Amino acid sequence: MNKKVLNFSILIITFTSIFYACSKNDEVISNIDFTNPKEDIGKLHNEDLQYILTNVSEIPKKGEVKPYVEKLLNQKYNRGLKSIVSLESIPDFPENIEDLDLNTWLKEFNLSSALKLEISRTFELIQSEPDLNVLIAEIETRELEANNLFEGAELELYYEHLAVAKYTSIFWYPEKQGGLNGIQYLDIQNLKSSSNLKSIQAVNWWKVLGVDCIGGMMGGPVGYVGASGIAVIMQL
Repeated sequence: MNKKVLNFSILIITFTSIFYACSKNDEVISNIDFTNPKEDIGKLHNEDLQYILTNVSEIPKKGEVKPYVEKLLNQKYNRGLKSIVSLESIPDFPENIEDLDLNTWLKEFNLSSALKLEISRTFELIQSEPDLNVLIAEIETRELEANNLFEGAELELYYEHLAVAKYTSIFWYPEKQGGLNGIQYLDIQNLKSSSNLKSIQAVNWWKVLGVDCIGGMMGGPVGYVGASGIAVIMQL
């Protein structure tokens, strides 16, 4: 090979390698700096959920849990003076949450097949992953990939879904894993009908997490926490 051609080839390869490395570095920096644009929805979910649990004073009868949670949210947002929060659009729960098939519930929602598929992946993740840090890392990876999957209104909805999935996991997971152990905000000892309460160990937490990150698909931002509150209270 001509020496000049060889030198030129080496120069091109070197330049290409440097350019690729710089591009990868920029990509890593970009990933580190990324914030889900719907992050505030997740934070609000946890704030509202803490309010609900702190202010639960009784366990309502079956069939009355949804209006009870709705009442608590109205107390928070308008001091109970006027009903401005509605959970009417959230699908009804079965009497026993163990009978709730989340994917069947999901089919009732007017969403694209692609978005339903991604939500089902979240269900699988929260059911199978016991480690909070691993769970959050996976959700954050999916946040980074979101704009390659969706656009417009569906992208915003997917961002909301992931933000709530991340924050509700933090809320419910035990403190030894870095979570908040959110059930501690419920004053179990002073609840009316406390003698009939089930052990909190009986709560199906993965199903609560699944309900949490899908409720807003029908009920808007407040729907996430509304579905969450209902799913927990009906198991107590």
